Amino acid sequence: MSTPAGYAMLTYLRVRNLAVIRDVEIEFGPGFNALTGETGAGKSILVDAVGMLLGDRAQDLQIRHGQEKATVEGQFLPGPAASEFLREEGLEGEDGELVVRRELASLVANRVFINGKLSTLDTLRRLMSCQVALHGQSRHLVLATPLAQRRFLDDAALPRALREDLARTWDALVVAATARETHQEHMALGVRQVALLRFQIGEIEAVAPRAGEDDDLRRRERQLSTFRERVGLVDSLVRELMEDDDAVVARLSGIGRRLAELVNLDPNLLSLNERLAGAILEIDDIAREVREAAPGEPAEPGRLEEVQARLLALQELCRKYGGSLAEVLATAADLRAELSSLEDSEETTAALRTAEVEAARQFNARALGARRKRRTAAQQLEREVTRELQALDLSGARLEIEISGTPPGDDPTPEAVRAAGGSSGYDRVQFRFTAHAGEPARDLVRVASGGELSRLMLALTLVTGERDSESGPRTFIFDEVDAGVGGDTARAVGDRLRQAASRRQVVCVTHLPQVAALAACHLQVSKRMHQGRPCTGVRILAEGERVIELARMLGGGSSPDTARRHARALLAAARGPGSTPGRSRASRQGVKGPAPWV
Repeated sequence: MSTPAGYAMLTYLRVRNLAVIRDVEIEFGPGFNALTGETGAGKSILVDAVGMLLGDRAQDLQIRHGQEKATVEGQFLPGPAASEFLREEGLEGEDGELVVRRELASLVANRVFINGKLSTLDTLRRLMSCQVALHGQSRHLVLATPLAQRRFLDDAALPRALREDLARTWDALVVAATARETHQEHMALGVRQVALLRFQIGEIEAVAPRAGEDDDLRRRERQLSTFRERVGLVDSLVRELMEDDDAVVARLSGIGRRLAELVNLDPNLLSLNERLAGAILEIDDIAREVREAAPGEPAEPGRLEEVQARLLALQELCRKYGGSLAEVLATAADLRAELSSLEDSEETTAALRTAEVEAARQFNARALGARRKRRTAAQQLEREVTRELQALDLSGARLEIEISGTPPGDDPTPEAVRAAGGSSGYDRVQFRFTAHAGEPARDLVRVASGGELSRLMLALTLVTGERDSESGPRTFIFDEVDAGVGGDTARAVGDRLRQAASRRQVVCVTHLPQVAALAACHLQVSKRMHQGRPCTGVRILAEGERVIELARMLGGGSSPDTARRHARALLAAARGPGSTPGRSRASRQGVKGPAPWV
């Protein structure tokens, strides 16, 4: 069977070292794939392995004895929603394919890889929710919660753009309400907050600090506090250097005269005389510069105290409003801005309320529109699904879709809209079900058995398949959806599975030959002993091998020849009147004889 362009499906599965599976590879085809085999052969392990690829937790699965790690790897042709998710998350693979790998280890953390990149279970679940749906006994049930039920109804009732617009307007309402409430909280501080701000601003403005003023004041304080000390030192140095009778300059001059006499006696010492003359001139210059450094007139009385008082005031501001004068000035600016905001609060409140009312109006209009569409779609879905259930050996079954939640009425306030609504609108959706005519429908999850849930999911899939929702799964895996049925009902289930497979890939684990005969690709799961240990193997059956497997499934008290005649009749009926036996997918691919055991 050729794969249509743009077809999304599970193409390949490899499982290694998981329970009784050592190493199994399976190639799936488009359309209807059936997995059959004896009870205990390992079909449930393969279903669990697929569940791992969808994000199921793997703590209940066992690594094969003697191995340190189990791996499950799947290759998919992704659908539109999955491809978009991969692009948004930066997880695109080569040639547009999707490869998922789970590693289960005994000594290290389990790991998830998407297209070769390490990822998380949450990301994997979100990705695979729009690629594969797995249904079966207490398994990956997308109908298990009211939230999931509402999403399923929305896939049928609401275009994706409408759902996104509804969520966007809800987010806008929440943002507008939060902004208004935050502003009101500021307003609730009231007069006390305004008074405090004014006091703080006034305290800073009373001192009127200037940037860098504290550094200038500290320098001025040092000058004023050392005036007398500096005057005394200058006078003392000038006297000792040049004014006293025994000043340094006078004494060096006397030394110079005696050195000159020595030079007259010994001309070789002339350079010493010159050096001493230079020293006398240098000391004389030092004395003059010291004299010029003398402080001028003393400051006005009390000037030092004024500088110190100013410094103390600035230090107090720094203690209260920041570690430095620059931080004090920045705090003052922030306080003025906050005060201005509070003083303008009435106008701001009015503007924020207007924005909130408009956001509530837009959300309310969209939520009411979504409610009308949901009610119309729910009535149609109830009729069509109930009709499908009749043909799936649930003759008295009935599905009811209850839409509850109370819209806030005409021209509602934003508070009423928020109390009644959510990102999906005003509606709460619950699927109600009964399997028996005359009995009231009750909560689906509480009253439906695993087989009933699976068949209900099959009915829903058939009904909604023609709508081909962009966000819906592209591969449906049913684990014993046909449990508890037989005869004509089994054929009806098979026909409907094949019908579902006309638009999406369907993989069904089945014990019914009537169902398996209708598959485009028939895979057999078997178990045998290998080197003293049980091993599971999977093979694609050729035409003749399908007859043998279907005969085994027919079993009962029939003779082998009778069972094989019945098996051939099932295959002929599956091909339709007037058809001739054709080659199976396995024979077209050149598979000869039993697949190797691994």
